[in-house]
Amino acid sequence: EEVDADLINLVSMLFDFILDDKCLPVAIKALIGRLQIPIIKVAMLDHSFFSKSGHPARKLLNELSRAGIGLSGLKMHLAKDPVYRKIRETVQRVLNEFTDNVDLFVTLEKEFSEFINVEVRRSVLIEQRTKAAEEGRAKSDVAKQNTEKALKQCTEGKTIPPSVSKILNDPWSKVLYLTHLKEGGDSRAFQKQVIIAKHLIKSVTPPQNEKEKKYLYDMVPMLIHRLQEGFESISYNPFDANQLMSELEAVQMEVLRGQVPQHVDAAPAESDAVDNLLDAISKDIRQIGQLPKREPEPEVSTSRVVALDTSKKVVAPAPLADLEPLPEDDEDYIAAKAMPVGSWVNIVDTTENGVGNPLRCKLAAYIKSADRMIFVNRNGIKVQEQTCLALAYALKKQTISVIDDALLFDKALENVIGSLRKVRQSAL
Repeated sequence: EEVDADLINLVSMLFDFILDDKCLPVAIKALIGRLQIPIIKVAMLDHSFFSKSGHPARKLLNELSRAGIGLSGLKMHLAKDPVYRKIRETVQRVLNEFTDNVDLFVTLEKEFSEFINVEVRRSVLIEQRTKAAEEGRAKSDVAKQNTEKALKQCTEGKTIPPSVSKILNDPWSKVLYLTHLKEGGDSRAFQKQVIIAKHLIKSVTPPQNEKEKKYLYDMVPMLIHRLQEGFESISYNPFDANQLMSELEAVQMEVLRGQVPQHVDAAPAESDAVDNLLDAISKDIRQIGQLPKREPEPEVSTSRVVALDTSKKVVAPAPLADLEPLPEDDEDYIAAKAMPVGSWVNIVDTTENGVGNPLRCKLAAYIKSADRMIFVNRNGIKVQEQTCLALAYALKKQTISVIDDALLFDKALENVIGSLRKVRQSAL
């Protein structure tokens, strides 16, 4: 009887720890808490329950708690959640069917594991698609930003005629953007096309001497050829391309003949012209659109530029409210940068869940090139996006906390044993 009393007290301490654990939603704690009496029976029937880590009853408890970590704390969401319903069904079967046959836990653990494996495979597929879509979006955003930056550098301080503005604003910005997507911003192809943009501007700039004039004579035919290649690479409308080239060649002929082009006469309004061009380029680049989200790897269509989806706009990350940079040795900043992919977190004060019902989600990807940390729910669907700095501040303010997903029963047992040892030492 004394041994049985000790077992009952030990199991009670374990369940007290489990019910106090903040890593589990309240609804899951309530279900697992109903298993206290059956677990006491198991411990009294089989004393290896505490010493054997692979005991079926322990394994079932761990599986139930692990499955419950990612569940929402809202009853309206739980009612329709198949994982919650399976946990509830498993607990009810233990209460209804268990008497003295521990093999029941073997059966239930096997059934539950098979069910969860199916759910995990489904969520992993969705998570992979979410990750691929976000990586594609990040790659697209970087390409747009670098294209705009490159054209701004090319035109800064230059007097730009309308013919050149039209080319840079429309077809050549698309050529740069698509090349950046395919090859990258540091690629030879992208840098080569930036140089062509510079040569384009140079070709309509009046030469200062005979050497420059000869250089223009030699450069213009090759430049025309390179521009036409670029237009063809994006399947630009041939009629529009011919019209643009005709306007460009007319200005180039004026320059080569020593005549002063009209855009040079308008030099006092140079800054306004450049600003207008940059605004037009920026607007055009932003309208190019995102890559299709269903593709695992961003595929760039070469059929026609107009085939790009221009109806969707990039959803920018939440504003950082001018967050001050943190020191490199800041503990929370280090923790944010070191957070492993797959980590579960609680996000409190969310718009959807409200105060007191934290959003539980998992870090699915960290896209370093765009400094985006993508969080998904248990189903693999994106629910939150953070920068590394924003995450560090959230950890500091405790609006985001990391969930410990270690084996619940093992963690509880370790904690209880540690507490008993402290009590024993203090009594000596």
